[in-house]
Amino acid sequence: MDCRISAYPFFTEYKGINRQAAYFIFIDLDRSTFKTDMTHIFALTTTLKNIKQKLGGNPSPSPSPTVLWSGNGYHIYLSVNAPVLEELDIFAKFKNPSRKLMQYAESTLSNNKADYAHNVTVSFKNCMLRVPGSINSKNGQTVKLLQLWDGHFPKINPLLADFYIHLCGQRIKELTNQSKSKSNRSKFSSKAYVQDDGHRTSSYYQSISRYLRFSSRSRIRR
Repeated sequence: MDCRISAYPFFTEYKGINRQAAYFIFIDLDRSTFKTDMTHIFALTTTLKNIKQKLGGNPSPSPSPTVLWSGNGYHIYLSVNAPVLEELDIFAKFKNPSRKLMQYAESTLSNNKADYAHNVTVSFKNCMLRVPGSINSKNGQTVKLLQLWDGHFPKINPLLADFYIHLCGQRIKELTNQSKSKSNRSKFSSKAYVQDDGHRTSSYYQSISRYLRFSSRSRIRR
């Protein structure tokens, strides 16, 4: 029988604001996205190595996540210790930072080898985990447990500085696209927009610079 469970509770928001920490990272290495079995296996070993290097070490032990064969590829389930980013001033200015952290961690830890279709859709309401021994109804294969979780909850903190830079980069792209979009509508309105948005963009860049310096100091302290 096909069986899946949700990694997160049903209620994650209060008055439209997320109150849920991204404490569970789901990395999907789908076989169809790799040319050979060897490259697929190499992506798995590389991802597990990245998890140990980026989230392990003193004083935390090297994490050993759950690994399943889903019938279509490898599923890596990693429990982490993470804050609610919406409650931190540095991240609160961004939209859905906790959900984006789930997506960023999956991409970063897998060297961007994770299934893109999964990465762009994963969320607190759409993070369904397969159960070992159940049947994948897509192909009739049995879900197999390849590696058992070691019980450790590594802190997500080592990823947060680079994650902040990632969010800033996304925001810069959004501002650039907005500026291009408005400049294409009307030459006259474009000039007015650039004069107004130029000040706001400059202010935003200054904020980014301050936080990048903060992020750099944070990585030095780690």
